Amino acid sequence: MQTMRTKLGEGGRIVIPASFHQNLHLLPGDDIVLHMKKI
Repeated sequence: MQTMRTKLGEGGRIVIPASFHQNLHLLPGDDIVLHMKKI
C-alpha cells in the first residue's frame, strides 16, 4: 500500500496525482473509495 498527500482543490475536488491514477488504471467515472484518518 502506498500513501500520498494531496490538497483540496477548487470546488472541493480532491486531486489524485497522475502517478497514482496511471498505476491504478483509473478512468473518468470510476468509483473510488476513500478512508479517512484524522491527523
